[in-house]
Amino acid sequence: MIDWVKGFAGAITVCDKDGKVLEMNEQACKVFAKSGGADLVGASLLECHPEPARGKLVKMLENPSVNA
Repeated sequence: MIDWVKGFAGAITVCDKDGKVLEMNEQACKVFAKSGGADLVGASLLECHPEPARGKLVKMLENPSVNA
């Protein structure tokens, strides 16, 4: 991960085209601590999100876009 991303104040989670979490910065680990924090790396975003967020994520994976 790029150094500036590690300490960035916003939560950054990077996934592959199938929704598998590849990287999370420190803030993302804090934001998602109750859900597993850094242990979410390797997990599926689809399994981590309830509806309607899951449906939105499926659309984002089908048509890559940013959720900011």
